[in-house]
Amino acid sequence: MKYSHFAITDVGKRRTNNEDSVLVNVNLGLYLVADGMGGHAAGEVASKLALKTIESFFLENPNITEKDINKRHSFPKDMVLPEKKLALSIMIANDAIKEAVTKKQELMGMGTTVATMHTALGLLFLAHVGDSRIYRFRRNRILRMTEDHNLFEQELKKNIYSRTELEKLPHRDGLVRALGHMDKAKVDISIATPRKNDLFLICSDGLTNMVEEEQLLDILMSYLDNLEECGHLLVRMANENGGKDNITLILLRADG
Repeated sequence: MKYSHFAITDVGKRRTNNEDSVLVNVNLGLYLVADGMGGHAAGEVASKLALKTIESFFLENPNITEKDINKRHSFPKDMVLPEKKLALSIMIANDAIKEAVTKKQELMGMGTTVATMHTALGLLFLAHVGDSRIYRFRRNRILRMTEDHNLFEQELKKNIYSRTELEKLPHRDGLVRALGHMDKAKVDISIATPRKNDLFLICSDGLTNMVEEEQLLDILMSYLDNLEECGHLLVRMANENGGKDNITLILLRADG
């Protein structure tokens, strides 16, 4: 499968610093978005370090084997090599952020989300930690392919409070998982089988908190053939709706 892509990051209307990071490496089949957190620009450090670490792992281990990976971490037997490789790279990024904090006191508390897609074996391998999301647009329908690792989603699954009640929680968007904030990174991984003209969106919450899924669907439907215009329009809409956070996205289209 061949792919076309477009990536963009924007500081938004309220922030003075962009703590989001985006990385595309077509040769490695890696598409990454990270949304950092932490004062004194530490969030920017965390998001850049996460993506650099993940990319470096792939660059330095092009021929890594299942045996090599299993020596470093125990994975379920039904996981295939690209899944394990992607998960391990994110675990290593978590460790890298924690190590950086021990060396610089001013980085204390920094962390980052990460959402990534990796193309291999004719498939798409999806992985994420935090509330940066991945969507798939297919045949005029949009599907969210990730679950936010925040307080809202955690409590919603308990079926104690209604969605309406939880939406009133003051800290409902607080993350329960983020790189740099876990002893061992817990990574959600899934596999997608792409079809021709599938359009995937990887994005930080600076987009999804400002643009409803119905609006996303309308734009993706209208600009499937022009990823650059589509990406700029999504950023502009997020800013017009308030632009309360940094806005970062990657559009990835399966061209067949």
